[in-house]
Amino acid sequence: FNSGLTARAWPSDESHYEYGPAPADLIERARHIARLAEEHGTTLPEAALTYAARERCVASVVIGADSPAQLEESIDALEERRDLGPLWAALGL
Repeated sequence: FNSGLTARAWPSDESHYEYGPAPADLIERARHIARLAEEHGTTLPEAALTYAARERCVASVVIGADSPAQLEESIDALEERRDLGPLWAALGL
């Protein structure tokens, strides 16, 4: 979740990135992705996890969590592995 920037459905102005305050341009970029994720029926955290695990060559994804509930949400998102191809296309990926 890159120190918190993509850990919530809507990044706050106080989001962190690389263990420090997130620059305003990255917060806006994360919010753009969050809007697109919502349009495609998902959330920013689910998209972040799914993106990290989408390639067959990825053997594992290390998940940070603030609570057991947040960890369970992450595990559920990875187990579901919805097809987010339309979201990736909208993002030019």
